[in-house]
Amino acid sequence: QADIIVVTPYNAQQVTVEQALADAGFPDVPVGTVDRFQGQEAAVAIVSLAASSGRDAPRGL
Repeated sequence: QADIIVVTPYNAQQVTVEQALADAGFPDVPVGTVDRFQGQEAAVAIVSLAASSGRDAPRGL
């Protein structure tokens, strides 16, 4: 069981986060979609949500 996991909603984002962690010296941090980690626990779960550029998807804020 990992102490830290990173959960993302999309497969493409998973790949991006895995590469960023590897580049930062953390290649062993598990990264996966919600489906992969369903029912699992970790001491720390980082949730990385995607967002479009404000110009691509204005929210009227």
